[in-house]
Amino acid sequence: MITSNPPEHYNEDYFLTHYGPLVVDDARRNLLSQYWRFILESHAGHLREDFQKSLLDYGAGSGVVSAGFPNTACFDVSPWSIEFLNRKDRTVYTKLEDIPKHAFSNLLCSHSLEHYESPQTALCDFREFVGADGRLILMLPVERGYKVRLEPDSDQHLYCWNFQTIGNLLRLCGWKPILGEIVFGPFMLNTLGKLVSTRRAVKIAAILGRLRRNFESMLVVAEKIG
Repeated sequence: MITSNPPEHYNEDYFLTHYGPLVVDDARRNLLSQYWRFILESHAGHLREDFQKSLLDYGAGSGVVSAGFPNTACFDVSPWSIEFLNRKDRTVYTKLEDIPKHAFSNLLCSHSLEHYESPQTALCDFREFVGADGRLILMLPVERGYKVRLEPDSDQHLYCWNFQTIGNLLRLCGWKPILGEIVFGPFMLNTLGKLVSTRRAVKIAAILGRLRRNFESMLVVAEKIG
């Protein structure tokens, strides 16, 4: 089965520390959701029609990355996340056995895989939730912690990858990588959102984010094999 750190590690303090403004400000949250939809569709344009199909956001957390897409459901084990997503009227699965098998066209796992005790097991089990032509969309952190650190940190990452190693692991788990790119978080998105339309705001924030190399992430898309 897919495992993760005990859910008590991902409590209200964790989410407020990492995503505070998004938790309390719906306008900022909705704007960022549209930003990530724009980024995913821009970098994987050939999958645009696929993004309109059913999507499972696995390890959804605040659910902000998937909130801009239609036909989405979420899975998480954090009691805080479950309560938050329910308040936002999201479809939420809280137990693995409740997730319908082979029911989704896409599975999104955004900044979540690095927290799992057994990412290999998780990647193998993800295959159970998508159909025969299902795709896996991974967003992974680009680690910059090069200094020696022996004390715990607030991020609680257990693993890190580069494109080669995550590709090797995906193939081992029955996935064929078809896309690998660096994507960036927005810059000045909230300010722009008050000045121009949402569509224009996310486009400009994406350009500025890329120029500043703001919040780098690895975007990897893989197809289910067999």
